[in-house]
Amino acid sequence: MVPRRPPLGPPGRELWDELTAAYTFTPGEIAILRQLCQVADVIHVLHESWAAQDDVTVIGSRGQPRVSPILTQLTEQRRLFDQLVRSLGLPDPEEQTGPVLYPVEFEPQQKRLRRGGPLRGSSAGA
Repeated sequence: MVPRRPPLGPPGRELWDELTAAYTFTPGEIAILRQLCQVADVIHVLHESWAAQDDVTVIGSRGQPRVSPILTQLTEQRRLFDQLVRSLGLPDPEEQTGPVLYPVEFEPQQKRLRRGGPLRGSSAGA
């Protein structure tokens, strides 16, 4: 079942539609996906605002040139976008599965599987 798309701008809608067509998400991942698409919209708006400026600097409170706050926010939003993408753990197109997000958890579970013991959180053996 494809989750219902939240209200988004064009970049967010395109990203939502592309990812939900290609992947199945858990409820927690849907919350991250929603944030990711909203950040995509913010990046688009900031990029449009920045492109409309003549320069990457503005005049500071003491008359000194300083980096435009729009550029600073654009950088921060791109960083957040990257973090959200990584937190979804989506596979690269040539991979079957995404990266192991919690290797500390994964390693002990693999050892328990090899020994035949129960996995943490399972009701077996409790």
